Amino acid sequence: MGKNQWIITIDPDRISYLVSSSNRELIPACATISGDGEVLPPMLILPGALHLNDSYTKTQLDGDILFSVSETGYSNNRLSLHWLHHFHKFSSQRQVGAYRLLLLDGYGSHCTKEFIDYCDENKIIPFCLPPHSTHLLQPLDVVVFQPLKQFHAEAVDQATRTGCSDFNKIEFLAAIDSIRVQAAFKHSTILSAFRKYGLIPYSPSIVLSKL
Repeated sequence: MGKNQWIITIDPDRISYLVSSSNRELIPACATISGDGEVLPPMLILPGALHLNDSYTKTQLDGDILFSVSETGYSNNRLSLHWLHHFHKFSSQRQVGAYRLLLLDGYGSHCTKEFIDYCDENKIIPFCLPPHSTHLLQPLDVVVFQPLKQFHAEAVDQATRTGCSDFNKIEFLAAIDSIRVQAAFKHSTILSAFRKYGLIPYSPSIVLSKL
């Protein structure tokens, strides 16, 4: 949906409309940031049963983005394991030391035997944040995702103003790279996210003072 805006017309009695799509569809994104300020390629989950060729051939997308489809439009055990393989592939290229610590929420698909076994096999330590604490401990939640929503709204607004009445999957995929990398996932923003939640540098008092 476009952002709130004024519409100025010559005739004050004339009702004016700004074209804006009212039919919205969710595209979940599994995003991963690291403590040294880098971002890994995401996994995007497109609602549906099959991949549509037009969704990819009409856009210039980062070839490292992982695309999956889900009939429910949400992640599940299979997709979570698929994402874990993706995480291992890209995080291992920048690994320092023998182990990697993976901070994530306690979503059921992150706690299956297959998920944990794969972590054990590849020296990944999965650490689920305590329930109802992600707003205090999840670096992505506010510092990164909030500006991401803002820049996405601006992209929809710009498309609407230039005559695009249907900001569909293809429009979204065409805009996602610039929204992510140039705006929300900047090196400085990621470092700020870990610092804000007292993770790097380690400062428990930042969170404890809010309880």
